[in-house]
Amino acid sequence: MKSFAATLFAAATARVMTENDFEFINYVAQHNKNYATVEEFNMRAAIFAETHSEIASLQNETSQHGHNKFSDYTREEYTAMLGFKNEQMPVSNASCVSGKPNETEVNWVKAGKVDKVQDQGECGSCWAFSTALATSSAYAIDVKDVVYSLSQQQLVDCSKGDNEGCNGGMYYYAWDYLKDHSFMLKSDYPYTGKNGKCKYNESKGVMKTIKKTGATYSDICSDSASIKSALESKPASVAIKADSTVFQTYKSGVITSKKCGTSIDHAVTAVGHGHEDGHDYILVQNSWGTTWGDHGLVKIAATEGKGTCGINQNVAQPHVK
Repeated sequence: MKSFAATLFAAATARVMTENDFEFINYVAQHNKNYATVEEFNMRAAIFAETHSEIASLQNETSQHGHNKFSDYTREEYTAMLGFKNEQMPVSNASCVSGKPNETEVNWVKAGKVDKVQDQGECGSCWAFSTALATSSAYAIDVKDVVYSLSQQQLVDCSKGDNEGCNGGMYYYAWDYLKDHSFMLKSDYPYTGKNGKCKYNESKGVMKTIKKTGATYSDICSDSASIKSALESKPASVAIKADSTVFQTYKSGVITSKKCGTSIDHAVTAVGHGHEDGHDYILVQNSWGTTWGDHGLVKIAATEGKGTCGINQNVAQPHVK
């Protein structure tokens, strides 16, 4: 494999360098990228240039946008991480939970009830990260005041059937799995970002889900008031459409754009709600590391219907013991 310096030199001598080329080289250095061939370098440079143009087109949005580690990803590489299986939600015996918010702002991250931002890598395991984060917070708030870092890899390897590891899944099915299998700590079952053989150890489990009113979770009604009300009790797993430039390149502010779309494909965790610059928002923690978004977080406008980025459609909170 050619070294980073050799690849850049070869690319530089192959054609006259443009302003975009220099911006790309700075991007490569900043994100510690390394390409095997000049051909790949040129291919990634072309993708970066397209992303750069798309970011410029978003300058009038209410949210701010910029480059991140995904700016040189192919569409196939990016969508491979969007592992939410948008199937019909499993039927529970309970109707959805409705309500009205009592607070203008709730932030469970600031309250110390949310595990740190993590990175799922190139595995389509977003559903496992959302499950782990929402379950950890529910336990810290409802059962015992301790924030566990739970094993996403356990779910990738062991929560099978309707869930398919790095090929996608749903948090509903994961919570059903956790009714009969204790959730292990990440330190006992480390994340690899690949499908693997199940190594479940019951003796090292720290919590389980429990059925209440026929389900291991509560379905939250798909209106912004009910969602904000639910978030005042604890975080929730949600699904959004992340296959858009307005989401991929997010840096700060509140996403209000219809360009985000509503065809949900990515599981994340809603960790609060608030108001900024005239917009109510749902605060969301992603699983793409702290270099994405606002240190791993994103504010998505609280609206009606399917919701901004589709966030209203699959909102649920686990029951734990």
